[in-house]
Amino acid sequence: MPTHFGQVSGARNLPAHVKPDHTKFPETTRFSIHFLSDAAQLEEQLPPGFELAGDPIVTLYFSTMKGIQWLAGRGYNVLSYSFPATFRGRQDTITGHFKAALWEALPDACISGREDLGFPKLWADIPDPRVMGNVHHYEASWLGFKFIQAEFRAEDAVATLPAVRGQAKAVGTLNYKYIPKTGHRGEADVACVTYWPQFESQNVEKILIGKGSFRMPEASWEDLPTMHHVVNRIGKLPVREILSSTLVFGRGQGDVANMQILA
Repeated sequence: MPTHFGQVSGARNLPAHVKPDHTKFPETTRFSIHFLSDAAQLEEQLPPGFELAGDPIVTLYFSTMKGIQWLAGRGYNVLSYSFPATFRGRQDTITGHFKAALWEALPDACISGREDLGFPKLWADIPDPRVMGNVHHYEASWLGFKFIQAEFRAEDAVATLPAVRGQAKAVGTLNYKYIPKTGHRGEADVACVTYWPQFESQNVEKILIGKGSFRMPEASWEDLPTMHHVVNRIGKLPVREILSSTLVFGRGQGDVANMQILA
């Protein structure tokens, strides 16, 4: 919205003269940390029709994206929280990375991604990482309140992404799309599961492994009036073991036009 001016311009509706190359752009740097947590707490976060897949392994990642063609060469940064889950519907059964929350530092991406695709997007200020030698510092905040800080200490370069012990085999991203019904509180205009087959960059150029850590201080309503309930649920998850930390440099990503509705 607003639709009365025509369809919104964005990743899936570009001017005729723009020919995006999804194999080269955007340029992406992604710091991921995988940790073993508590199954019962993760299961409480799952929508109807979902069940936890494999061990209770959470993935947090910060992604820095540059040269996004639908933004005429600009970029923005992302913070993602997910864990493997299986959706069992009437027709479809798929195991993927359930995207429980996704923060982006650009409102345009948040709006189109929520309405059009069903990603659970929230806004946050996510600056580029601060890098000193082999140490990368990340953070995300809302109107001055830093709700997460993370660090990656690079140790070695590897040829392929290491497997995460105990993680279920998951392909693509599962999302729960929900749009409330106006004037009928508690009812939905739309409540469905969407699935994006792609998860990682198309062309990986370099992979670093190392040690990662993060902290999420408890937020009061005054700190985060609209999302303290989200941040605190994530922050209270136990970190029983950090299984893997990587920094991946890559290029390319689809425009998510292949998003599907599962039934």
